[in-house]
Amino acid sequence: MNGVHTTNTPGGLVEALPALFGFVPTDSVAVLTTMANGRRIGFRLRIDRREPHQRAEMADTIAGHVSRHVGSGGAVIVIVLADDLDQGMSDLAAVLDALSEPVIVAGVAHLGVFTEWGTGNVWPYEDPAHSTATVAAVAAGQNVEASRAALAASLTPTYANAYVPEGEADTALCLAVLAGTHDLTDEARVAFTRAVRNIGVRDYLWGEATAETAGRHAATWTAVALLTHRRDVAGLYAMAAMATYLSGDGARGRDLADIALKHDPEQSLAKIALTAIDAGMSPARWFEMVQ
Repeated sequence: MNGVHTTNTPGGLVEALPALFGFVPTDSVAVLTTMANGRRIGFRLRIDRREPHQRAEMADTIAGHVSRHVGSGGAVIVIVLADDLDQGMSDLAAVLDALSEPVIVAGVAHLGVFTEWGTGNVWPYEDPAHSTATVAAVAAGQNVEASRAALAASLTPTYANAYVPEGEADTALCLAVLAGTHDLTDEARVAFTRAVRNIGVRDYLWGEATAETAGRHAATWTAVALLTHRRDVAGLYAMAAMATYLSGDGARGRDLADIALKHDPEQSLAKIALTAIDAGMSPARWFEMVQ
């Protein structure tokens, strides 16, 4: 999300979940960590709710992830989205028991009301699918899908094109497409595919992304990756992941990086993107570091 969404209520956090994860979560446990003295969201995790006999396992999984990502002065927010308030509270209790880090907000979102753990205070919230935060994210260029399955489907490679033979990468053509001055033709797809095979050209191209152009770069690399031959999936998805992360869409960037690493567990750029996303590093901070 390119804009800055602020909220002072737990209900506002529920409304922002689609912008944070790239889809509208339901029947889920969402865990967010805070940075900058609670003023910014860092690492975030969403997991499907489990059957009652699997609660302890689910809670331990969540706690293990969170323990690696809460920095000095950071804290945790736990939101359970459930169709049944009592069941949601039971899930929440298991997660809170497993966590060793300080929790500043915890509660269950159910039927338009967030019920806070411990106090019983209630906070209304807008439907996350149509909330102000979600609308603002879409207006800023982020794609928010209706479900986790829809998000995964929108990013799944189709392996539609034949394998691109070896050859020199046309860097100028790639730059023209990324700049929006040339269409993404079949010739351009070949150029991008060859570019990721050359580490020097690859690094040069992803290094050309700026805060202003990262969204266009992300859309281009994703469009190329979706229609690539399976032998080139890892590199192209890694480029799409990095550009998507730099555009401010960490949720989608994470999924793209996961696809790259599924095809090549050693894909270095995908690892870099995933590390930055999981650490909660903002794109602005990344651009400061590389200047």
